[in-house]
Formats: sequence, structure tokens, C-alpha cells
Amino acid sequence: MANTRHRKKWGWARTKNIPHAHHPAYYKYTSNNNDDIMYVTFTHHAEVEITKDNITIKVDTIKLNENIDPKERGIAKSYVFPIVYIGKRSALGKKIDGMEIHQSDKEDLKRLFETLPKEVITRISNSKK
Repeated sequence: MANTRHRKKWGWARTKNIPHAHHPAYYKYTSNNNDDIMYVTFTHHAEVEITKDNITIKVDTIKLNENIDPKERGIAKSYVFPIVYIGKRSALGKKIDGMEIHQSDKEDLKRLFETLPKEVITRISNSKK
């Protein structure tokens, strides 16, 4: 078993294909002993399309006070995709740096992790992150 004692409890990574390819995701480990995570993803759009069982619907996203990319603050807004995904760390792609939740959004994001609908991601890739 890998030593996870000093591992960060959260991080940033790019999505692979679920729910939408190559968007930033903020993840939190749900256990100290394995790679179980829950994560939310972000977009620049106030509305997104979700396709499930070959049916596409439009869904409103949740606007943050500040952009998750400090370089884009004041230029573009960030929105949270309205689902918390639950799965393994391998469900996400490579780690990314430079993203951060602005202080004014931290409590809201914590509440979103608790209240948004959850979806389990069962498809996991064995490829490199």
C-alpha cells in the first residue's frame, strides 16, 4: 500500500472525458488509505449541455464570485458544473497548477460539495495521468 500519510487532501487536475473533456476539476480525497475522491468541474459558461443515455439537456451552472484562475480574474467568470462526481483519482487527468478557490467562494464551494447531486464515475482508465 502506498504511503499516503503526508498526501494533500485536495488538488487540481484536468478532466479526461467525463463530464466534459479537459476542464479544470477540484478534487478532495475521501479516505486516507486509497484514491477515492469527490470532485467538481468548472467552465466559463452559464449553461452547459449534459448528454446521458443519448439524451441531451441544458443545465444551468453555478456562478462563482471570482475566477478559479487568478490570471483571468476580472476578465472571465468561472462556473461550477452542477454535479459532484465520486470516483478514483485515475478518473481525472494530469495535475494542474495555478488554480485556486478565491476566499469569497470557499464556503460556497464547501456547501456545494455537501448539497449538489452526486454521480459515481465507474469508468476508470489505466493510462498515465
